[in-house]
Amino acid sequence: MASEKPSSTLSSKPSQEPTSLLSQMPSLFPTVISSVAPSLSIQPTTSLTPSSFPTQTPTHESFLPEATAFYAMGDIPYSTNEAKLLLNQMSDLSPDGVDFMVHVGDMTKASGSLGCSPEWFEMVDRVMSFSPVPIFPVIGDNDVADCDNPSQALQYWKLTFLKYHEKYWDHTFHVRYQKEREENMAFYHKGILYIFVHIIGTPKYYNTGNDEKDRLMEEEWKERHSDNWKWTKHNIEKYLAEPASLRTSTKKNKYNARGVVVLGHARPRTIHNDYFNPLEDIADKYENIPFIYIHGDGHTFDKSNLSKKIQSIQVEQGANEEPLRIDVNPFSSSLLVQRTNNNNRSNAFQTQRFRSTKTSIRKYEKKQNQNGKNKNKN
Repeated sequence: MASEKPSSTLSSKPSQEPTSLLSQMPSLFPTVISSVAPSLSIQPTTSLTPSSFPTQTPTHESFLPEATAFYAMGDIPYSTNEAKLLLNQMSDLSPDGVDFMVHVGDMTKASGSLGCSPEWFEMVDRVMSFSPVPIFPVIGDNDVADCDNPSQALQYWKLTFLKYHEKYWDHTFHVRYQKEREENMAFYHKGILYIFVHIIGTPKYYNTGNDEKDRLMEEEWKERHSDNWKWTKHNIEKYLAEPASLRTSTKKNKYNARGVVVLGHARPRTIHNDYFNPLEDIADKYENIPFIYIHGDGHTFDKSNLSKKIQSIQVEQGANEEPLRIDVNPFSSSLLVQRTNNNNRSNAFQTQRFRSTKTSIRKYEKKQNQNGKNKNKN
């Protein structure tokens, strides 16, 4: 059972504002977003047709595939204005046919007085709580690695966003967590395996010139990538049927996932090869299973091939576009990426809390301005 929306330290009494906050907020949405923009279809090597379903009932779930969809967003909010925009986006999203949402990292700018503070993360928490569907966040470099004290920032992030999907929403997801790195998670949902990993872009302290600091950073980087790969490999082997070419036993996999979606923050670069190279190798062994990697970091929408078998989708920066809706074809595991403007506003939010959250954002702005004045005096 989801908990009540917390009345955190950011709460305040509702101001005497009109019921409609949208009419009072600056127009921050992109000026040109078509109601139905061009769609992109990502097709697997082969399609799963109804005739290929087993005649007996599997032990795990119904053999009839179910349609599923989810939202993906990232690299937002970087400012209090973007927090206001995100508040509007969350409240406008339609939950129809959508099971969950993913935030692919970077909930803060990291630099200046805004980022890396528990107050900022609490404000983002309040804003994202308006989503009509559970949110699964991953860590971006701005959230932790780019902070002045990364280990402290990681603890702040975990206090607010670890197991975030359990905080406000009722759902039936059975989420598993990596023991060594609990921010890494995975779940199997309607025939698709979703794997979340802590993989980030180049942090600002990379190659600082300080030999000891660089050595520690490199050790952390390698250890994290090693944990990421162990987690990814473990879940692929658990939820996917063993390829015929490698089969060593007659034991059947009770899940038999028909697609894999990996979610992280980093736009793949050569410094990430120790994770993506083995991912490409294992994807090649599953000839009829599509693999998709969804990420942020690059701040523009992009669809490309990470390898012959792995499609890559880079999410547009959240300030420039509303969350992507990604629909999974129930019969082929293809993904249909819809870049749409969600005009059907969800009515499942409380107007009073909506106003209160806007007030919380203003209070945070006022506090930061006062802190800046105090520093100037000193």
